[in-house]
Amino acid sequence: MKPEESAELEFKASFDPKGDWCELIKDIVAIANAGGGEIRIGVNDDGSLSGADIAPILSVDLADVINKIRGFTDVNFAGIKITSSNEDGQQVASIMIARAPTPLVFSKSGNYVAPNGKQKSAFGQGTFYVRHGPKSEPATSDDLRSIIERLVSQQREHLMANLRQVIEAPADSVVRIATPQEAAQEDGKHLQVRLVTDDNAETAKLIDPNKTHPYRQKEVVETVNKRLDGKYRFTSNDNVAARRIFGLEQRAEFYYRPKYGSGQYSDAYVDHLVKQILEDPNYLENLRQSFHRLVVHLNAKRKQAK
Repeated sequence: MKPEESAELEFKASFDPKGDWCELIKDIVAIANAGGGEIRIGVNDDGSLSGADIAPILSVDLADVINKIRGFTDVNFAGIKITSSNEDGQQVASIMIARAPTPLVFSKSGNYVAPNGKQKSAFGQGTFYVRHGPKSEPATSDDLRSIIERLVSQQREHLMANLRQVIEAPADSVVRIATPQEAAQEDGKHLQVRLVTDDNAETAKLIDPNKTHPYRQKEVVETVNKRLDGKYRFTSNDNVAARRIFGLEQRAEFYYRPKYGSGQYSDAYVDHLVKQILEDPNYLENLRQSFHRLVVHLNAKRKQAK
């Protein structure tokens, strides 16, 4: 039985990465807003295989897709993965899309020229798209209500989990209300607390970030290259590119920024970089090209602003 298009599944007979991206971006954003799903390229609307060449799609730099989404939404949504599969002797590309943590709204209109030469608009500025069955359409009041209820439910579950920890904490425990930033950083040091039932358990300690995040950028570069053992060459520019393109500096387990001084990196950060580089022979080249395009784009915007 052939699969059918749905709120979580979209078919496209073909897609030319050299053409306009607006319709594809619309579907990606709509699916992400609706809870996540998949776009399959090389499949007709009826579920039959189109036989289209998907090699150009598989060669697309994932960072380019993320940059295009950011260009239309002002959000760095990276919950995307491009894979391929063989079905009845034909290759099919799949764009796997995660649920957006917060709704993605288009901050710019998606206008493009159709093959017939006519000007078309995939979406307008300020619009919010979701999936209505197999279609990507502007959200209705019911859609907004459902998304708000979903977000409220998630926050309620998170709150109840925290409340349960407090209720089950040993007698004489002390609870302090703090913002996430304050909780992660106490007088320049990381605070880690684990609730246990053992009366003889060790008291909570402040952990020195110089131990959890021991590397400066120079040391990261040296350690990564040592781990790569000459197979690839990782530079300080590559390190900056990885932080910027993939938002790694926003992950507390990877990066720590003291009030004074330069940023510090953890062993987990080094492990992550080494893993990415060794698993993907094109990782560094794609990273450098993406960062170059980003720098060119930012420089152009600065010139326009003057």
